[in-house]
Amino acid sequence: MEISDLEFDMANMSGMKSQLGPYTTSARYDAEHDAIVVVLNNASFVGFPVENCKGLKVPPLRN
Repeated sequence: MEISDLEFDMANMSGMKSQLGPYTTSARYDAEHDAIVVVLNNASFVGFPVENCKGLKVPPLRN
């Protein structure tokens, strides 16, 4: 089975990316714990309280 140059390049880039170490795949706000949860590609996650996000501003909600 032959692969195209594009398929080869995509696989190669994917392999290089995985060697860089864990990277973020998603982030969300956990209202129950008032925390930000960041999920990594290796199934690990990091959470921290919103109060630790000093300097970030949230725009007011519109009605």
